[in-house]
Amino acid sequence: MRNTKIVRLLLTFSRTDLKRFHAFLESPYFNQKEDCTRFFLLLQEKILNKSVRGHLAESEAWEILFPGRPVSIPVFRMLRTAVQKLAYDFLAFEGFSKTPAEQKAALLRQLNMRQLDQQFERELLESENWFEQNLIIDPDHSVSHFLLQRESFSYKINRFPRETADAVAIFGLLSSLDELSSIHRLKFLCSYLANRSKAARKPQSDRQLPPGFSDPDQWEGWIDNQVRELLEAIPIQNNPIASIFRSALNLQLNTGDESAFSKLKGELMQLPPGFSPVDAYDLFTHARNFCVIRINSGDDSFLRAYHELNREMLSRGLLEEELKIIPDLFITIVEVDSIIGEFEYLEEFIQKYKHYLPGNTGEITTRYCRAVISFYQGEFAKAESLLLRVAEDDFDGFVSGVKARIYLLQVYYEQEKFDEMEKLLNSFGMYLRRNKLLTGVSKKNYVKRINAMRKLMNLNLFPGDKSRATQFLEELHHETAPAAHKRWLISKVKDIK
Repeated sequence: MRNTKIVRLLLTFSRTDLKRFHAFLESPYFNQKEDCTRFFLLLQEKILNKSVRGHLAESEAWEILFPGRPVSIPVFRMLRTAVQKLAYDFLAFEGFSKTPAEQKAALLRQLNMRQLDQQFERELLESENWFEQNLIIDPDHSVSHFLLQRESFSYKINRFPRETADAVAIFGLLSSLDELSSIHRLKFLCSYLANRSKAARKPQSDRQLPPGFSDPDQWEGWIDNQVRELLEAIPIQNNPIASIFRSALNLQLNTGDESAFSKLKGELMQLPPGFSPVDAYDLFTHARNFCVIRINSGDDSFLRAYHELNREMLSRGLLEEELKIIPDLFITIVEVDSIIGEFEYLEEFIQKYKHYLPGNTGEITTRYCRAVISFYQGEFAKAESLLLRVAEDDFDGFVSGVKARIYLLQVYYEQEKFDEMEKLLNSFGMYLRRNKLLTGVSKKNYVKRINAMRKLMNLNLFPGDKSRATQFLEELHHETAPAAHKRWLISKVKDIK
């Protein structure tokens, strides 16, 4: 039964969800079939329990639920379907219970239908006050407020159809509906293009093209034209939400346009405090991705912009969840800010956010980051000591096993410890071959970086023909290595050249 719809659905439930679903089933208002509750408890015991996670055949489940009765698979499957429907009802109920704005609109609709005018007006006033106190600048929140206004105007139309002020308000409501529609269309187009860019990063062999398109570039061009036509059809509204989504769309459609980036970045820095955190995160991500692309192409001028965007996101509380699940983001922030010399800010950043690092990686990642800071401050002996400690504390870990070794090679080069560098280059290759945590692609990329470091060392020790340095520099400009490492390599080759 593990592959049935109900089991797959329930496996996504958290412990809290399962507990609340059990209470939902126990309520006679939602469920009048005791067998549904008993079936759920059986699934929880035999399949959903993480310490068990066993298998349960339909015949076995029937015997437990209905001992002594002849097995009826059709009846059993009807029971399974009934529990699945109850689970759907539970999810819908949970979603509605977490949207107070929609609850208020639904309550007003019921009071209006029952012509309870006094109660309606009191609840309407309380609802309006609630919206003012819980202002979120977000299309979905605006839709909820629109529903509230709709109930208010419906009430006025039915009770006072001849009042001029109400007629004006109704036309205003229709205008706001057009505005909401425009904002939602802009938002959905932004989400679509973001997902499209993720799909474009897949190998072409894994991508399925629709009929009539044999070339991915032809398909991408067709999509861009469709989005541009849709964008032109959306009326320009004098609305800050519409404006920022339009700016994000322009940046996604014109990926090399610095003016489009500057406009979006300027609007992001001026976002009002009540702007939806979810939408704000997505919009900042569009701008950050633009910076990453430019930095990886060798444009150091976007390091400062990337720092400013991250700093603004941190101040708005938009990066905490990402820091908890992606330690690499913590490291990237430290590397970028070290390159541009934001050492005082970095000390505050590490102290404030190191506890967000997951599991037991916090201390090791923090020590690694302090080694990176020491490296960019020119304190190579201190960086070497910290990196060696990282490698000793967690030999097989990704940070210590791979990233720390790359920086150790750079530290040895800066200190002209070429014997130590040679030994590490040889052992590093062996380490990569034995490492089972890295994918084949990752291993190839790190082998390239090892080879680049060996070339650099040989150029330093045996300068010889300068054309070798020129050729190596040309290779590096077309390399896809991480920006910090690539930037350092290019600077060292230029010193030799």
